[in-house]
Amino acid sequence: MLATKHPAMTAATIATILRNERGSGRFDEIVDRMASICRSQIAAAAGNVVMVGLGALAFTNLWELAFGHTFLDHDTAQRTYASFSPLNSGTVFFAALTGVILWLSSVVGGWLDNWSAWRRIPQGIADHSLGLRLGRNRMRAWGGTWRRHIGSWGANISLGLMLGMTPAIGHFFGAPLDVRHVTLSTGMLFTACGSLDDWYSNGWFLLAGSGIFTMFVLNLGVSFTLSLWTALRALEVPVADVREMRRRLARRMLTRPLDFLLPLRSAKGSGESSGAADAARVNAA
Repeated sequence: MLATKHPAMTAATIATILRNERGSGRFDEIVDRMASICRSQIAAAAGNVVMVGLGALAFTNLWELAFGHTFLDHDTAQRTYASFSPLNSGTVFFAALTGVILWLSSVVGGWLDNWSAWRRIPQGIADHSLGLRLGRNRMRAWGGTWRRHIGSWGANISLGLMLGMTPAIGHFFGAPLDVRHVTLSTGMLFTACGSLDDWYSNGWFLLAGSGIFTMFVLNLGVSFTLSLWTALRALEVPVADVREMRRRLARRMLTRPLDFLLPLRSAKGSGESSGAADAARVNAA
């Protein structure tokens, strides 16, 4: 959830700050929040990638012990390596397309959450006649569960459908469409690594690894940009405010790039708080 939905969900918070708060200090607050988003995003993605990679290696080793041969044959593993190269494959385009899909899934989740609230579905569950048999407290608890999780359910289910169906739809229309999701692709890469004896001794692994990094940047960058653009248009934030926000963000990235990688120190100034507090405020919003 953190690695995939965090950018889209925090974009609306940033747009709301731009619209509702006044004064130049709000731009510094937004830049601080963007820095904390970047830090927590890197941590979430790193956790995903490390655990998926280790899990894939463990799976391929167990498969070889159980069946006496590798999970993938040599040629398939080499093709997997080549498909992730950012130089001589469609990785860059497919990773950007996957970013669009991530954004669309957040739109679906938000729409479903709004539809549920508008139709008063949680209240309908709580007041359903089944409560006479199952108990009103249980029905109210189910209604609360629906209210808290329906947006996430809609986003995750729609994401799975779009990631799975995009290549099939492209094949149906004769278009070479594919997806490059950073976590899924990491699992595929390390499955290929576990099927080769010399996976770390050639340049293919370095190319594929750089492709994984490219997917990380494009998946999350495209998703966040589209979500922020949608929120800014929906809230009718003035163009001048958006330009000032971009200017201050660029200045922070050039003058203090480590703020986007390491937690901020509280002693840096009264206008900045610790990275943990920043992340907590972003997630709470």
